[in-house]
Amino acid sequence: MSTLLLPNPCLLGIVFTIATHDGNHVVFHYPPKPKKVDINITPLDEDTESDSDEDIDDINSNLKEGDESEDGDDEDGDKLFSFDKGFIADLATPPKQLCNTRFELTVEDTVFLGMPIHINDDGTWRKTTKRRGTIDGHEDDEDEQEVDGEHQQKKSERKREKEVKKDKNLSGRMYQFHMMFVMDPPVVEYNHRIDEMFHYIISRISLLLRYEQQKNGYVWTECEKLLSNDENVTDPTSISSLARLIKDTYDNVIRSEIVNIEINGKTNSFQIPLRKEFPDLPHVPVPERSTLSSISPITNGGDSTLRYFSLILLDNVEDIIRDIRAERDSLIAGFVRMIRPNESLAKLSVLSGLDIAEVQLFATHLVYWRRAVAVLPLSPRNTYVISPLAPMNKIFTDADAFNKTFPNLPSLQTFLAIISDASSKKPKAIGHVIPTKDHRELYMEAISWLLRYGYIIQLCTFAYVKITSQIQMQVAEEMEIEFKKRDVKRVFKFNEEEEDVIILQPQYASSLERRWITKIVEGLPSEIVGLFYRILPHLNGKDPLEIVLLQEKMSRHEWKRLCDALQGVIIIVRHW
Repeated sequence: MSTLLLPNPCLLGIVFTIATHDGNHVVFHYPPKPKKVDINITPLDEDTESDSDEDIDDINSNLKEGDESEDGDDEDGDKLFSFDKGFIADLATPPKQLCNTRFELTVEDTVFLGMPIHINDDGTWRKTTKRRGTIDGHEDDEDEQEVDGEHQQKKSERKREKEVKKDKNLSGRMYQFHMMFVMDPPVVEYNHRIDEMFHYIISRISLLLRYEQQKNGYVWTECEKLLSNDENVTDPTSISSLARLIKDTYDNVIRSEIVNIEINGKTNSFQIPLRKEFPDLPHVPVPERSTLSSISPITNGGDSTLRYFSLILLDNVEDIIRDIRAERDSLIAGFVRMIRPNESLAKLSVLSGLDIAEVQLFATHLVYWRRAVAVLPLSPRNTYVISPLAPMNKIFTDADAFNKTFPNLPSLQTFLAIISDASSKKPKAIGHVIPTKDHRELYMEAISWLLRYGYIIQLCTFAYVKITSQIQMQVAEEMEIEFKKRDVKRVFKFNEEEEDVIILQPQYASSLERRWITKIVEGLPSEIVGLFYRILPHLNGKDPLEIVLLQEKMSRHEWKRLCDALQGVIIIVRHW
């Protein structure tokens, strides 16, 4: 499994700088004592002629001073990441033509990444634009369109004049600000790590700050607080919400958690999506509560199958509604209250009266923001086994929570032993361990709890088409006879010890494979032949029959009849 699927923010620190007519300034940085970076100096050739010798000398001077300092954290108040603060401030202040877009500078293994925001020529920070709606509410400048029409233009000009007057009072002399991230990504993961950091965190926070600066001068107001109290206040986060924003961003990003930012009473959330479902058994440490699934509609992008899945909420219903900032009587709040792990999204769509597309959108939103996980609807017919990724190091802690939630059930360890014993030889449906029908609801709630905490996984059913050597030999003989009738000399050599063949992609079968498949159902009742060809494209070992039977509207009884009629041809396997 690629390590790109695992969280690794590689973040060393965040530096916030501004540019004014008085010069460039480092307003705030976090952590207070960031880790030094190792810089190996390569002397410049003295004989090389350059028109910018003074600039090169300045850069070399900064690099040498940082290299000669002691190892460890930057304890010198004038140093940041082994550089002078003044050098960092200049580094983070590119020319105007390089602003409002991605800024990326690499010094050996250290990356300075950001999106510097520069004021416009008319004194505004944002263009007056007509915005196109997006799912997550964020978009780049490239996606914006100018407002057309003489009336709109005059209206925009009047509004701009007011904003310019207001901006002159609020922004002071600041004409650029930059929230710059300092990272040290592994070489083999360089592009992936900086791309995800810029796309999911840096660009969105920078655009949010630009919006707030345009609206009410938020950035300059907070920078004034930090600059005027730089020496008198030991904890800048106590006086500035901007400093708290940077601190919270750093703390949550390095823990791969959701960043919640509150500005002027409005909360915005950002995150680098965290993957906790894996199709293969990982060989490296994975996030807590991870699981194994090769059929996840979220991970695999299977929108066509999402309707057949259900959701397991990862928190209290009302807490989730509050956290996603939904109105108590809104559609999504009502949808969250209706969620049951034994009911598919298709069924919830019918019960709620919502369109299935809207239900799937709500479900994807909850999964993306780590409020729910998508699983196949819980049923006593399903087969569950202990997960290879089960958090056994937390079993004693989780045992207390399990016993408090289910006081009438055996302990967590005993309950897992019961499930494990039921699947020790040949995995059985969970219904075999439920004592009576009266216990069914309680046991299924416990199964939901175990899935939520990553202790068990579901085994799904997959099928292949096997072509026996006898079928291959019969087809070879028929083809030889056909060629003889057409006076075509062709010898078909067939070894009677030829092995059976599994067709991995029946929907893309070759002409020979299609003849084998036709031979399989030759002489069978038309009803069986119809069932076989209806489900044939899904007999590839990848499509779970739990979903296929629903898609093809085939009953379990019909599936059993087909399997009985084609014993030895349809091969059944179970895995996650």
